Amino acid sequence: MRWLPLAVCCYAVGLVSSAPTESDEPYLKIKTRTTTFNVGERRAIYCEGQHLPGNLEWYDPSGAKIPPRSTKAKRIFVEPRISTNDVPTFLPLMIQKLILADSGTYICKAGDLSSNITIFVGEKVVITETEEDVIDEEGHHVELSCQAKGTPVPDIQWYDKDSQPIVNSAKYRITYKPRSSTSVLRINDLSHMDPGKYKCKATQEKLSHFAEKFFHLSVRHKPVIMNEYSESEVYAILDEWKNITCKAIAYPAPTFTWSKHDDNYDEEMRNDGPDHKITTSKETDGYSVLTLHITNETLEKQYKCTVENPKGRQNFMFHVSLGNKPDPPTAVVMTSATANNITFEVSCENCTFFKDDGIAPKPENLPVLGYVFEIVPHMEGFTVPYWLNGTQYTFDITSDNETVFTIENLEKSTEYHVRVATRNIAGQSDWFDVVGYPKTTDGAAALTTSIGLLILALFFSLRY
Repeated sequence: MRWLPLAVCCYAVGLVSSAPTESDEPYLKIKTRTTTFNVGERRAIYCEGQHLPGNLEWYDPSGAKIPPRSTKAKRIFVEPRISTNDVPTFLPLMIQKLILADSGTYICKAGDLSSNITIFVGEKVVITETEEDVIDEEGHHVELSCQAKGTPVPDIQWYDKDSQPIVNSAKYRITYKPRSSTSVLRINDLSHMDPGKYKCKATQEKLSHFAEKFFHLSVRHKPVIMNEYSESEVYAILDEWKNITCKAIAYPAPTFTWSKHDDNYDEEMRNDGPDHKITTSKETDGYSVLTLHITNETLEKQYKCTVENPKGRQNFMFHVSLGNKPDPPTAVVMTSATANNITFEVSCENCTFFKDDGIAPKPENLPVLGYVFEIVPHMEGFTVPYWLNGTQYTFDITSDNETVFTIENLEKSTEYHVRVATRNIAGQSDWFDVVGYPKTTDGAAALTTSIGLLILALFFSLRY
């Protein structure tokens, strides 16, 4: 170890002896990080030299010498500095409130030495109106106008309602009007598929700048039923309630009407009745839910949903028939828990699961589509859960091999009542009550244990 100071000393001497010595050779260079500027900015561009054959001087793109600041040179001037041959000389070129005409090549000279810099002055693109609401009719065309002014002329790209770039096609046509710096997007044959937010994006790569304008397009159109088929088979469970949902989009917002339908007569159903309830949204992407109490009189009937607005009317038929009530799970076991999640394994020995074999399911043996979990925190001293405060979690399954399900975003260190039901297209089974009170862990305790194990591992690694 006694050789260490000597080695360090020798290394330091080596550093000193290898340090570069100053040269008496003249040099001249322009120091700047960028050559692209924006209109209105204030910039200082430094020219540096040493051991020069003459004084530093700046010349503008026309070849004229740039003078020091004076009453006549208030915007573009130089600021001379006292210098000696022992230290570098600096001569800053000052440009106040840059304008487009300042673009060009500037030369710094000293005797027969010179260096030049070509600067570009641009004007960042501006779109004065950045949001616009546009409304037009189904079957018409509409033109969206985007005026984007700047230097250099910006590249303009249009994006559709799905944020995808638009190119010219039978549906879209983009044109550019140079005199007004305006790009126009024409959308042909408007339909219910076109409403949404469109975007015009003007980009100046040289200035690393862009501006955007958003168009919120609405199209007045007749209602369009969003159910999958023109007619729908509805399976229900006897003596239970069944929700039948009719979905549609329309602008203006549609009205929904429900009626009992047969070949000769439609009996309109009022908002509420002894055997049904109707819940309807008032949005343009709307829906109406008919909740039926299923009895023998309800079955084998058709129910018609009529959707209407000033642009037109559409009907959708639902045929209600009896389906089987699924069997409940045969076993539900908690397999693991964390501070916020609990995982369960579910068995259903008597369930028929979905198989995509192209054969329609039989109403008396409809396949299980998934499970419904309902949980509510356990309250000390209460053995009967208050299910009105319960939270439901719905899980879809595609095969009988899918048996493990995790309920997430729970409170840590909390006991729960849990019950599970199977469900098919007709409804759900009776509840299966999970034994005991499944509980999430204490996150802080788990963290403390992990830290303890880490410290123990570090101790043994240092010791051995």
